[in-house]
Amino acid sequence: MAQLDYRANLQTALFPLLAENGGDTVIITNRDATYERFVSPDPSGGPLDRGIPQIIYGHNVMPSTYGFQSVGYKVQYPAFNAAYNFDAAYLMVSVEGIRTYIGVDYTVAGTLFALQQSGTWAALGGAPSIGPANRVSVATVNGISYLCLSGLGTYTYSVNTNSLTRVTLKGLDDGNIIALATSTGYLIALTKNSVAWSATDDPLDFVPSDITGAGGGSVQEATGNLIHAQETSYGFILYTENNVVSVTYSGNATFPFNFKAITGGGGVASSDLVCVDSVNSQYAYTTKGLQQIYHTGAKTVLSYITDFVAGQVFEDFDEETNTFSISSFTHTMRKKLSLVSDRYLVLSYGMNQGQPMTHAIVLDVPLTRMGKLKITHNQVFELRNLAPEVIETPRESIALLDKDGTVRTVDFGLRAAESKGVMLLGKYSYTRSRRTTIQQVRVSNVQPENDFEILDMITEDGTTLQPAQTLYADPPKPLATVRDFYSQICGVNHTLVVKGNFNLSTLILSFTLHGVQ
Repeated sequence: MAQLDYRANLQTALFPLLAENGGDTVIITNRDATYERFVSPDPSGGPLDRGIPQIIYGHNVMPSTYGFQSVGYKVQYPAFNAAYNFDAAYLMVSVEGIRTYIGVDYTVAGTLFALQQSGTWAALGGAPSIGPANRVSVATVNGISYLCLSGLGTYTYSVNTNSLTRVTLKGLDDGNIIALATSTGYLIALTKNSVAWSATDDPLDFVPSDITGAGGGSVQEATGNLIHAQETSYGFILYTENNVVSVTYSGNATFPFNFKAITGGGGVASSDLVCVDSVNSQYAYTTKGLQQIYHTGAKTVLSYITDFVAGQVFEDFDEETNTFSISSFTHTMRKKLSLVSDRYLVLSYGMNQGQPMTHAIVLDVPLTRMGKLKITHNQVFELRNLAPEVIETPRESIALLDKDGTVRTVDFGLRAAESKGVMLLGKYSYTRSRRTTIQQVRVSNVQPENDFEILDMITEDGTTLQPAQTLYADPPKPLATVRDFYSQICGVNHTLVVKGNFNLSTLILSFTLHGVQ
């Protein structure tokens, strides 16, 4: 029988977060007229299952303009000590005007660290012992950062002495402050049920005064304890246990802020669930799911991510054994949310509370397409340039903090030796009634020196994946970026396992038809 060719779809906006949700698909679609045939849909509208083969699982892969690429990880700052448990890192400006990162270990040692100019961590002098109840927040006003340890006090940092110095917030009880923020030149202090703002000429002066402009009070619009405040260009957004409050700058020194509850906004359990790098609209994982928050309202977005993270089912693919592992549990996953470079929305998650997270869903917001990372980490944050010189580092800003203090960045280099991803593409069948044999698979944009392979997992019932079988590959040709793989594997449908270092924009399957299943 004649050989048929099919170019695979590598432009899907997203893929199932549980591979079992990837339904049976067909190449010939004329009998499945219920599906809309868009290959790169906006995930905000229309059916997510298009009925045509696509990526059904992936990790350490990111969308590119024309397809998908594997990614690796580059160590930017080495580990401090494997015995420690770095939970988070915060950008801080010292009293000398030098930027650095403050690392936080809440559990093992209760210690704060500073990233030295040499690129290594060092324990901070003058820092009290901390625990999980002593939440850390950092606010920068007039070029100096103030670090708040809830219940313990507020501090500034000196690079010259590598130490913290406690400062007094006049007019406030340090023991009641849960977090600091900044907005339009004011230092903002939160307690569980009130907001205070500093004088404009002295960020440490909170004594209420019509002359200095300092003031504050309870928040009538809040329907729960205050959790977090995040600056915008209009003022700041206040997050509580049950709702969200818009706080806009009035320009009136006597009454500088106007408060109004945001319609539709849910509450948050932690500041870890609010993106800290967005300017006007902010993303937050709230009691109503993943939401985009504006001063004028809130809307629920990316419901498929919320459904997965809240679904209490954890999936992973072992690239050594080529098998899936599925775990069910009754508790909630550990998760953190971040926005990097106003481009990558990252939801990190792990199966167990108190343990490092193992995966991260990454949404490329401008492309409206999804990738996924598999790496142990405790936080994702935007890595900023700490040197005084301006250094361009495009696509090197997604940083991951490991428990031992190692800071890695996602390496998008198309020829990076450590780049290694996994994708499952399928399920490929000609029609629902015919068996097929894949004869050849041709892929592009795979460098001759790259470690790359393709396997085939067939089904005999349309659903149950059989053990993976490796396709035979032609030896890589010098300077050629096209690779050919061959097989004579027959099945009801086929799922291709793509592994290694790749930048796929074209994948062409050649197959022949067999009898009716």
